[in-house]
Amino acid sequence: MDRSICSQLVALRRRNTEIIFHIGDLLRGDAGDMVRKGVGWLLKETYPKKPLETIEFLDVWRPGAPRLVLRIAAEKMTEKDWRWLLTG
Repeated sequence: MDRSICSQLVALRRRNTEIIFHIGDLLRGDAGDMVRKGVGWLLKETYPKKPLETIEFLDVWRPGAPRLVLRIAAEKMTEKDWRWLLTG
């Protein structure tokens, strides 16, 4: 399962958020720190290219998402989005 994040780099470069968000959903419950970091990184890299879609995805995902994923995903966000994600 860990390799699935790396395989999505191609999707990220093509800006295919549907695949990226699907992988995030599949790995949502994984307890591994490295998997959580990978999902957070993928969302972090998706945000600058597709901020609205990323925020919409995280709006649904946020209540049950691991804190580590959210912290990493927020690294490239605007201050407004960052505050919403981590404090809302």
